[in-house]
Amino acid sequence: GGGSRASDQKAHATEKDKQPRTKSPKANVVTEKERHLMQKVVDDAGLRRLSIDEILTVLEVEVGPEVHTKRQLLQKELDALQTDDNYRKKIAPHIRELVRQRKFNRLTRGELLRRLESQFGAEIFQHVKLSNAILDEEQKQHILEEGKQLPGHEYLLGEALGKGRYGLVKKAVLPRTGEVFAVKIISTEYTQGDFTQQQMQREIAIMKTLLHENILRLYEVIDSPEFVYLVLELVDAGELFEYSAPPDKIFSESLARNVFQQLIMALYYCHKQGVAHRDLKPANLLVTQGGVLKVSDFGLSAFQDQSESGNVHESMQLQTCCGSPKYIAPEVVATDQGYNGFLADIWSSGVILYLMLAGRAPFEHKTVTGLLKKVISGQYEMPEHFPDGAKDLIRRMLVVQPHNRISVQDIIGHPWFQVGFDNKKAEAIQQMPARTLPHDSHAQSNEIAPSTLVTKERETSDPVRAMSPVMDGTLCVQPLEKLANVGR
Repeated sequence: GGGSRASDQKAHATEKDKQPRTKSPKANVVTEKERHLMQKVVDDAGLRRLSIDEILTVLEVEVGPEVHTKRQLLQKELDALQTDDNYRKKIAPHIRELVRQRKFNRLTRGELLRRLESQFGAEIFQHVKLSNAILDEEQKQHILEEGKQLPGHEYLLGEALGKGRYGLVKKAVLPRTGEVFAVKIISTEYTQGDFTQQQMQREIAIMKTLLHENILRLYEVIDSPEFVYLVLELVDAGELFEYSAPPDKIFSESLARNVFQQLIMALYYCHKQGVAHRDLKPANLLVTQGGVLKVSDFGLSAFQDQSESGNVHESMQLQTCCGSPKYIAPEVVATDQGYNGFLADIWSSGVILYLMLAGRAPFEHKTVTGLLKKVISGQYEMPEHFPDGAKDLIRRMLVVQPHNRISVQDIIGHPWFQVGFDNKKAEAIQQMPARTLPHDSHAQSNEIAPSTLVTKERETSDPVRAMSPVMDGTLCVQPLEKLANVGR
């Protein structure tokens, strides 16, 4: 009786244990309730990206501890809810409205983020790259819809990007291809004199010869009775120190080195092409959102021959004092005997490297006269926190006597520079034949050279007293009222 039933029950239990166990269907899927709760939590978070742990904490309260067994499944659901496309739907309408409200008055990336922060809070800074991409798309679309056509050409002009020495720069779109450019607009009123006409001709001639990934590219030159249009590569992030610099303006060693490596490659290429830039400064260093440096503004550049050994013959040395006070080489200020523009560029590059690592320039003073006296003396303080390799390189670049200054080739070979550097880039430039020009072309291009510090020949034997009282930028800026109406 009783013993037999107990044996039967035990045997039944044993058979039951042998059968494969099946999991509850709900353990393998995300339920509608869980999906609905996740959607609500993500929506309530606005633009803040949530972690899976935050989601599990909420679901555990509403559903139970078993949600932790679905961690991987729930992570996939969370990723699908937090895609850029979903955040785009929240952000894009606000940017579209801002762009159209501003019409073609420039909306900078910094201002955009400030406006979006007031709308969404600090979480917008998790979506800076996406916001910038949407801004580019909306501005392009706005130009296609309402941009003014460049007379006689397909280009549609949009918002102003900035002011140059003699012109206004506007964003433009070529409707046929959808490509976006920067168009520099120069009034012919400013090019009627021999000085400015030769300056512009030289800038165009030089830019046409330069084709390098770290140099702003000139695509086309368009002449009209009232304006000259230079169709340039658009650099989407803007000036290096506005886009890449940390809040304290001090670059990390790795970032400073990366930027410096690109700057030196641009310089090496220019010098190989016989071009001295002569106005290297932060405002002329642009950067893409991908971190590619672009050297711009060749308005003060000049052709200069050099021998195969790299020496510049005395007859080919440059005569005109030009550049920006904080970045100008001492020999440019202090000599009337001519100078090597290539070596002057090396000095300016050394100042830029110092600036990136220190957050300030090595030579500073409240007056231009005091500033230039410091530059001529070559006296500056080396911050203790600078890496030893960078200290050595800067010391060798900021040498007052130009013939004792380190060469571009030796900069490239310096141990600090070599970290993470692809030597194939330098080798490709090294293998290019050095450009040599007839002496007449130098005379024609460089005889009347532009000056940002003086507007006429020096009238005093003291080079410092001959300087202008302008601390940064240039003196050759003309009124731009007429240019402001182009494309409107």
